[in-house]
Amino acid sequence: MRLELDSVTGPLEVPGLKLLASLGDLGGVTDCEEWVFDGSNFKFIEPEGGRVLRVGRARAAHIDIPYDLRFKGSCEVTLRLTARMQPFEVTTSLISSGEVIARASAQVSPWKNQQEVLLRFNDAEYASRHIDHLVLGFSPGVEPVFLYSVEIEDVRPGARLPASAFGGWDLVELGTDARRSTFLAPGRPLKTRLVVDRPGLKLSFSQGAPADFHDPLGGAPVWLEITDEGGASSEVISKAAPSAEPTWVETQVALDPWLGQELSLVFHLDATATGYRALSQPTLTAEGEAAPTVLLVTSDTHRADHLGFLYADGELRTDAIDSLADRGVAFTNAVASVNNTTPSHVSLMTGLSPRDTGVVANALPISDAAPTLAEAFHDLGYATLAVVSASPVSYRYCGLGQGFDRYSGPGERSWRGSVETSSQLESWLPEYEHAPLFVWLHIYDAHGPYKPPEDYRHLYYPEDRDPYAVVEGGEEPRVPRWDKSLQDPDFAAALYRSEITYLDEVLGGLLARPRLQGAVIAFTADHGETLERGMEEPFGHLSLTYNTLAVPLILTAPGLTPGEVRGVPVQQLDVGRTLLNLAGHPEVEFPGADLLAADEGSVAPRFGVQSNGDGASVLLGRWLFVLNLTGLQEDWGPAEETRHKARLFDVRADPQCERDVLTDNLHEATRLRALLIDWLGAGAQNDWLSEPNGSRLAIQRQLEELGYTASESVGSGGSWIDPECTCARCAEFD
Repeated sequence: MRLELDSVTGPLEVPGLKLLASLGDLGGVTDCEEWVFDGSNFKFIEPEGGRVLRVGRARAAHIDIPYDLRFKGSCEVTLRLTARMQPFEVTTSLISSGEVIARASAQVSPWKNQQEVLLRFNDAEYASRHIDHLVLGFSPGVEPVFLYSVEIEDVRPGARLPASAFGGWDLVELGTDARRSTFLAPGRPLKTRLVVDRPGLKLSFSQGAPADFHDPLGGAPVWLEITDEGGASSEVISKAAPSAEPTWVETQVALDPWLGQELSLVFHLDATATGYRALSQPTLTAEGEAAPTVLLVTSDTHRADHLGFLYADGELRTDAIDSLADRGVAFTNAVASVNNTTPSHVSLMTGLSPRDTGVVANALPISDAAPTLAEAFHDLGYATLAVVSASPVSYRYCGLGQGFDRYSGPGERSWRGSVETSSQLESWLPEYEHAPLFVWLHIYDAHGPYKPPEDYRHLYYPEDRDPYAVVEGGEEPRVPRWDKSLQDPDFAAALYRSEITYLDEVLGGLLARPRLQGAVIAFTADHGETLERGMEEPFGHLSLTYNTLAVPLILTAPGLTPGEVRGVPVQQLDVGRTLLNLAGHPEVEFPGADLLAADEGSVAPRFGVQSNGDGASVLLGRWLFVLNLTGLQEDWGPAEETRHKARLFDVRADPQCERDVLTDNLHEATRLRALLIDWLGAGAQNDWLSEPNGSRLAIQRQLEELGYTASESVGSGGSWIDPECTCARCAEFD
């Protein structure tokens, strides 16, 4: 049970950020004439869009910028720059009357595009001092740095708090652990009431100070005052121990001493303190309560046919996943609704196609207006936990944090391995021993580039065989774009299988925990992967084909017929509705159909949308019809020639989608095209798109580290296609 908190003294206004200087095109307030350059080579260049400073680094370079600065809060300096080859260090020094009173540094990693480098100072180093110079320093290196802008901000405590920090609940991240929290301010207590109506009741909460809020409290405590019906008060102190990184401080209070009483609780900071504290939503749990568990596992980029019990000749071992199938129902004809990560998970969590959510690209988040599966379980009283492995499903970038009490991702990294992700979840489970749980676990190992641990590299490929040996006179091998020197695509396919065996072993350790033995579990993927066979680019998932749409889908729950394998055509976006039903909540409104009620004779069309809205598809029976909407798909040819071009595949005879059979089956293609265009035009107009919570440059960088190009990280469905279009491609179907 979650406790709502009310303010004792009314709403609080927090100070905003104050931009002290913005040297936008390296002109800005100053024209740079007074800057002093110390180094080997500085040159102003003027490309389109403003002036840029080229900083040569044959030796250490320094730029002394005279500027009159005074800070009431903390100083932050943001540099926008480009450095493409080697990592280096950048420093910023604050100078007062010739004395260096504060210095901050950051390591800059190479990247082909512009990036933002944030340098943050410790308040105590320069409080109440007059700053007259800012000095930028660049460590020596072989390549120059291109500096685009310098921004200096005065950040007061609380200036970066979310809008709903006081009186609302937002995810607040410390390290890689985000918790649904509100904020305490000095002299601004929060209160609630509760009845201790049964023995064994415990109150739990946590508190912490996020580093980017510039909270100077350090280890200052949070006080909890408990007042009983007779007016007697007790105090509980929650105090943080010194640590290098911000962490959550857990506090649990046994309420048996107040059994049968109504209590008043007041959380507060000392009125003389400065800064703010994040306070997670307090909860009540009691020993012996029924604690059902619902677990949703999404294995990113996992092909439908890459499960041990389905794979030919025993060349793939997935003991943990096979065990799930032995305990429940496996669907062998399930498809996703889109071929990339963020949109597919948004569809999974809303029960709606990307056509209706509007989310068709990575880092295109959904807003809080969209009802989600996590919110449905949250409203039922479940504790809701998400532990994910890659930035496209970070709550900051995808918007799926709504409804989750706790959310862990890779932080500033683009991704993390399944060991770290599953370990994070395992460390949380004991805290929810007596609470009903809904858990989403996302693992990323199968996503390219395939790099299993060293002792798994030759699990499915002979060690005495050289995959880089050139075969004279052979055809150009279909190899991954991240390893063009590879000559044997079988090696890449073997690495992909090794990744799946590895993640399966990690998953097996988690699933062995007693808490998950009788759980309702769904195992699926966001999309599949093309390997060496197919018309599209090999070892990727850029196009809509059966390779990328087909996904594994296994359901396990008490009462299901063990070991059942069903070939009925189903859709991954119906998983949410099915999990609610299996957990005993069929009355809860949520889109979709019950997968277990699917008819073996079903011939309903299953529709798909391509990333960025570049294409769409319909799968009906044996036929997969794919329509190019924008002409921006590289493997189709020039845009002006391929916009509205179509392909048709017979997935029964050709599941790898290697042969376009449209010309020989024009009647079927025409019928499916009409179905698809009607479906696209009938979409709901949900205004659910939002903006990412974070730097666009940081988001783009993380996506590119994962292999997504810039064009794949933005986009929207738009108007899809004009049903009256008279272009040459559409005219072929008249």
